[in-house]
Amino acid sequence: MKMLEIKGLHAYYGESEVLHDVDLSIPDGKIVALVGRNGVGKSTTLKSIMGLMEKQSGSMLLQREEIQRKAPYERARMGIGYVPQGRDIFPQMTVAENLRLGLEVCGGVKKDPAFLYQLFPIVEQFLARKGGDLSGGQQQQLAIARALIASPKLMLLDEPTEGIQPSVIQEIGHAIRTINEKTGLSILLVEQYLDFALDLADECYVMDKGRIVFHAASAEVRKEEIQHYMMAS
Repeated sequence: MKMLEIKGLHAYYGESEVLHDVDLSIPDGKIVALVGRNGVGKSTTLKSIMGLMEKQSGSMLLQREEIQRKAPYERARMGIGYVPQGRDIFPQMTVAENLRLGLEVCGGVKKDPAFLYQLFPIVEQFLARKGGDLSGGQQQQLAIARALIASPKLMLLDEPTEGIQPSVIQEIGHAIRTINEKTGLSILLVEQYLDFALDLADECYVMDKGRIVFHAASAEVRKEEIQHYMMAS
């Protein structure tokens, strides 16, 4: 079964088309990577899935239900969690307050945070600290925890390794794998760090100039097949 199936997606900034006839699917319970260099449309794809683009067309099915006409908050309540590039932590709010905002997505229903604290001990340790006082890696862990607290069915992760030191990248990779294995959460991972993406993902899509140009099971991907798409032109 497909958790998400996208067919013929087009998206625009003003009159400029940035996504061209994109087909992409996320199998239930799998991790899928979308890779490519900067500016090719990866983040726009995630924004389109969340309904954040003013102009887009095509079919988008979440567990076989069409969501293209749904507002972003409706998509969130249907089970799509989103961790944007840059994390969007509220710097003047405490870690605990940032987490409570995640609960608003699911109508404020209290969730047991114990699993999140096991994944990200730093979040529990710094509950009273302001989000803006955390390091980049700590903010990334908080952003993922904030999305997870709403118990999503599908998680969209946009460049989780950006600006993060190598030791924390390993911790985040371990947490993503653990989340997937223990909860069956489907994950769409947008990433430029190719080794990180291929190590985690079951399938890999490559995007170039707003189009999908390659798709294969990660175990079958030879890095040299796709590395030229990762190079700045």
